[in-house]
Amino acid sequence: MDYPKTTAEISAAVKSKQRPVDNGVSLDAYFTTADHVGFQAAVYRSEDNNQELFRILLAYCSLVIETMAKHKDWKKSPKYKDKCKGYESEVFACMDEMERLKPDINAEAEAFRMSLPEPPRNRPPPLQQTGVASGGRPAGVGTAVAGAAPGFGMAGAPVPRPPSLEPPPPPPSHALSSHDAPSAPPPP
Repeated sequence: MDYPKTTAEISAAVKSKQRPVDNGVSLDAYFTTADHVGFQAAVYRSEDNNQELFRILLAYCSLVIETMAKHKDWKKSPKYKDKCKGYESEVFACMDEMERLKPDINAEAEAFRMSLPEPPRNRPPPLQQTGVASGGRPAGVGTAVAGAAPGFGMAGAPVPRPPSLEPPPPPPSHALSSHDAPSAPPPP
């Protein structure tokens, strides 16, 4: 976890991972999954990790109430009737525990946010792009090697520069040297 989250943020994250019930999967498989989630809750409880405990308890409640309860065999099969009641009563106990955890979790998240530096009030101006290299990236981006001097390769040897694609400029017509100048004026 990167930073302490509020209970609303945790709830949104759990809700985004919900899956619909699959009636092709035995209710026994769902019971096994719920049991494993319950074991994980016991681990977080023993570690006093309230953020993760709240998340896993909410996932447990969601699994039982919003997924398993929609299974075709939920409470309809005599084989599962007592088990279903047991899981429902466990959900009520989880909800009570989550309500007790809520104020501490939200206070921890708020304290963390208050300890952060205040964000700048004005946005800095956008960076000016001076040129674009091949591949569409700004000139010079992605070409340097960490720790190497500019113009040097990985081993510190000079990197040959590719030849220029532009033709060299023609020499100026008035720039004749003294040995190129005719000794006599041209005939008329």
